[in-house]
Amino acid sequence: RGAKVIDYSGDFRFGTVERYAEYANFIGRDPVHKAPALLNETVYGLPELHDITDAQNIVGNPGCFAVSCILGLAPAVAAGIIDPKSIICDCKTGVSGAGKKPNAAFHYPNRYDNMNAYKLAGHQHVVEIEQELGLLGEDDVQITFTAQVVPVCRGIMSCLYASLDGQDSEQVLEIYREFNRNNPFIRVQDAGTPASIADIRGTNYCNLTVDVDKRNNRLRVISHIDNLMKGQAGNALQNMNLMFGLDSGMGLAFAGQYP
Repeated sequence: RGAKVIDYSGDFRFGTVERYAEYANFIGRDPVHKAPALLNETVYGLPELHDITDAQNIVGNPGCFAVSCILGLAPAVAAGIIDPKSIICDCKTGVSGAGKKPNAAFHYPNRYDNMNAYKLAGHQHVVEIEQELGLLGEDDVQITFTAQVVPVCRGIMSCLYASLDGQDSEQVLEIYREFNRNNPFIRVQDAGTPASIADIRGTNYCNLTVDVDKRNNRLRVISHIDNLMKGQAGNALQNMNLMFGLDSGMGLAFAGQYP
């Protein structure tokens, strides 16, 4: 009917029925897409990698873990400086990542002073991370992904590792800064700059701490986002701005109010 839609469900994060089926099978969902004719009209909703104005009517808003991992690894994959099959994504999220539905596992007395890994057999964001990173390089990407929930309200910290092709910290920092030169919501910093989820809480920023473990020739990137902002609603608003020809930062260039 001509309405513009930003979809949160995951059904429109994949541009082909084959890729959607791979995703659906991975998470145990019906692999038959209910609206396959719409898939070629959609754009994966990460403005740092895709031209959102290319979407005819539908943008598939990314998953929160996917945002933190893709933004943290994209410059290295695009530059071809890491082994795309050596990637490890060690990710921690606040309890709000589970949504608002009451659940005994997220009741405060049970969650306080507690942390755990979950969905080790297949997390829904793995397929989209591999899809998006695979589009940037010459080889397929395979990741080892571990999601963990920690006793904080909001925020994601993803510790990302990959075997490096011999570059030092300054060279990698320059690659990251150049890649994100026109991405206003990505802030790249070196390992000497203090960083925590408190720095991005209530904002649409992604803070990337870039480091090289020289002893093991390994890239190490710490990616911080607010899972409710750049990880979901803030990113959706950024997409909406672009779909309607507005400045991408409209309504986002300030810290939101939060408890």
